[in-house]
Amino acid sequence: MRSDVCGPTAKRIRYHRNIDILSVRRFRVILKEQPFLGVVEIEKINKGSAGGIHLQNRLIEDPQIARETILEDSRMQGWMRE
Repeated sequence: MRSDVCGPTAKRIRYHRNIDILSVRRFRVILKEQPFLGVVEIEKINKGSAGGIHLQNRLIEDPQIARETILEDSRMQGWMRE
């Protein structure tokens, strides 16, 4: 999912659940750890000199497992009912 799509959703969740915002740098560090854990797959995409290099991240675990793990966090209790 593109960051311009998931960004507003993440902001809304953080606001309603009073969750601290991670810096972009910290988020990238955490995301880079996930392939080692077998959670995501990262692909480097080179769009040429004008397009630059982008990282595409794909969830390789079952999305339901990821959802259940997130909902185990006490701050997320009741989120799906809102």
